[in-house]
This record gives sequence, structure tokens and C-alpha cells, in this order.
Amino acid sequence: MTLQIRSLARAVAAVFWADEKDTPEEWASAEHLFVENGCDWEAAKALIEEEIEDLIDERDSEEDEEEAEDDLFFGVIDLGPGADPFKIFCGLAEISCSDKRLTWEEIGVLHILGDAMNVPREIVTAAVARAANSSGVMVELEGDD
Repeated sequence: MTLQIRSLARAVAAVFWADEKDTPEEWASAEHLFVENGCDWEAAKALIEEEIEDLIDERDSEEDEEEAEDDLFFGVIDLGPGADPFKIFCGLAEISCSDKRLTWEEIGVLHILGDAMNVPREIVTAAVARAANSSGVMVELEGDD
């Protein structure tokens, strides 16, 4: 399998960006995802940091933040031949759940990433459910107090 490391780094950065924070647990989960897929973690980490900066710059350039979130679009993300979409989305979902909370925004970004990767929503949902179930996560939907 030849995984496109920059594409996966962009996806991981989007997951970090979704809840506007990156925790040590999320970074550890990201490292696990890259190492598990045979990628150089140090190279991947630098790419994730670049992609986070790009997402922040894109967001800062938008005048209406709410409109920017509604128009979130990643284009086509190609992970390369032989990439296992379920395995990748399980890893992305584990990153989202690693801080023991899963937000509406994280769920939304995972589904947007699925669309960008041409991955059926059922696969994304199954990966999110699996990660949430195995990590004892609190799901925080908009409006919860």
C-alpha cells in the first residue's frame, strides 16, 4: 500500500481543527494512525502542523465564520491505492474521541472528509460508533449543557 501522507495529514489536521484544539492524546492517536499505516511519524507531524496553519489561515480569511463552517470543503482527498477506508476512518475517529469527548463539529468534519475521500457515510458512521464505544467518550451535541 502506498499511502499519500500529505492527504492523510490534511485529514488529521481537519479533525484537530474541528473542535479548535489539539490535545496530547489526539497527537498520540495521530501518531498511532500514521505508524500503523507505515508512515514516517516525524514527516507526518510536520505536515499536520502545516495543514493546521493552512486551515487557520483559510478560516481567518473568511469574513463570516458561520458561513465559513457551512462552506467547509476539502476538495478531493486521495489516500492512494490500497488504502483501507474503514481503517483510516477508525483512526480519524479515534483521534476525535481520544480526549473523551466527541463534538457535533467533529462528527460533521469526519463526514465531510468521507465525502472528500468518496467513502460511504455508513463507513464513516461505523468508524465513529466503534471509536466512541471503545473509548468511553461523552458525545457533546450542540445545545447540550
